[in-house]
Amino acid sequence: MKKEVVKYLERYWNYYIHENYVYRAFPRLLHHEIQEKGINPKKNHLAKYKKELEQLWKILEAKSLTQQFFEFGRLLTLARKSLGEHSLDFASSIEEARSFNESWALVEGINKFATNLLVQPSFLSMLSPEEVKLATKIQRWSEKWKSMEFFLVKLRLSTPAFQESLFQFVGSKDQESSLAVGSWKYFKTRVVKKTGKKSKDITIADVEIALEKYHPFLVAKRPFSVRVYKKVPKEEVEMGV
Repeated sequence: MKKEVVKYLERYWNYYIHENYVYRAFPRLLHHEIQEKGINPKKNHLAKYKKELEQLWKILEAKSLTQQFFEFGRLLTLARKSLGEHSLDFASSIEEARSFNESWALVEGINKFATNLLVQPSFLSMLSPEEVKLATKIQRWSEKWKSMEFFLVKLRLSTPAFQESLFQFVGSKDQESSLAVGSWKYFKTRVVKKTGKKSKDITIADVEIALEKYHPFLVAKRPFSVRVYKKVPKEEVEMGV
């Protein structure tokens, strides 16, 4: 590859990839774990509660109450999807990361539903003591998680875990896997592949065309998110944003 092209790529990677960050909020309970072990997208701390939600839905079905409490059915559908995923989304801005976290938005909905159930005498009269205990248990753990303080972490886009991640354009259905981020070596390899040319024949103009799709997001700072599937080592995690 020509020296001027390599220098152009190095400058681009350093400024728009290595010095560019994405963010995510985590509950304070996970602070020590992330500090000591890093971030593992395959470990969903709410997944252990999925069985209890399924049990409550079966109770509603048995008592022919699914229509009356259809909102819980919607929440359960979201829970089946969210709690079964092995990935995490990171936002391109601190504001976006603070304003929304898909798992805890779900917890808030579950808590609201369970709390409302437990103050309805007509519903409670239809339940056995064990069934009331189950609903109370769901209300308590969802209240605990909902009430937790959050802390922010940030990751550089050069983090190797972002290699073969999913780049999502906010406000658009367009998305692309294997975004040309990650380590310098990976970024360079991906850009070469995008040009469709041999390395020695690539010009700066070819590189600009290959990266044009990402310009509004990496350069002009339009919102985007990155979905990561790989474990992020603790050394790559910056805490206390």
